Amino acid sequence: MYHNSTLRIAFIPSAALALLALFFFQPRILAGEPLTEPAFAPSATPVVIAQSDDGVVLLFSSIPGGIGRGQTVRVNLGNFIRLDGRDQTPVEVRAQVKLLDALGGIIAQTGDVRVAKNQFQSFVFNRDRLPLPGEERTGRLQVREELTVHCVGVNTNEALTIRQKASEFLPASSELIDNGTGRFEALSPCLPFSIWFQSQLSSTANTVGLAYGQTLRLSALNPDEAGQSSEPIRVRVRLTDALGTVIAQSAEVTVPAGEFHSFDFNRNDLHLPGEPGTGRLQVVWVVEASTRGSSPRPFLVSLEAVDNTSGLSPTSVVGYAYQSQPLQQG
Repeated sequence: MYHNSTLRIAFIPSAALALLALFFFQPRILAGEPLTEPAFAPSATPVVIAQSDDGVVLLFSSIPGGIGRGQTVRVNLGNFIRLDGRDQTPVEVRAQVKLLDALGGIIAQTGDVRVAKNQFQSFVFNRDRLPLPGEERTGRLQVREELTVHCVGVNTNEALTIRQKASEFLPASSELIDNGTGRFEALSPCLPFSIWFQSQLSSTANTVGLAYGQTLRLSALNPDEAGQSSEPIRVRVRLTDALGTVIAQSAEVTVPAGEFHSFDFNRNDLHLPGEPGTGRLQVVWVVEASTRGSSPRPFLVSLEAVDNTSGLSPTSVVGYAYQSQPLQQG
């Protein structure tokens, strides 16, 4: 038996970042090369994947999204850490970004870069420099970004404060940029998973309109929670009309921990007339999810409208937090 609950997450970019000096770092391309180290596993609560005598390491993640030919993903990280007694000895912050595929494999990664106090750094991944074929006809790649942040030389109390205020002290975002114009075409935050899931989840339905030549893509991300069991989730997506009649439904897919899966619904394949003049079709999308674990398991879903010809998503990626429920026994 399936149950689902969802909460829409609002994205509010930090205006302070626009006032600071900008630095760019090119990634090392790993696609097509043997990997010498595994990808980091996303953390849950607390938002820490390592802590030692020299500091604390935090992990941030974007929601899944697509990058097409002629586009660049830019991950931005600000360092606005404010701790009592550290005005003269600011916390050293170092960061690395990895571009991951649906299976958690590393496509490309940057080096380890220092982020000075009250400044920010940008890390760029140009689609045209990634030697992967991508999706048929368009070359689009479906990816997510992981940002690993090391705060060096902090004591236990300082590390706790940084973890509790991670999104305030270390604001991070992911932009999708048109290489020709420099304009950003989508913007979403990079957050620790504990912050993605910190609000109570509530049940709701979601509506969206599709025009001919567009595909609705929903990507379900199952985080690999540090210190937690790595349970897979089983996900199915369906579309209904305003009366609740099912228009289309995906197969049920198992998504292992640390991976994501994308579900596509092409407007051209939905044989309904739509609105007069345009053929636009307004639908309700519903995500059903279950787990064989003994307790509910939270996961993320991103929503995109993809142009069938170019493979681009000319609208902001929208994120939702869901919670899968244990299968009822008997």
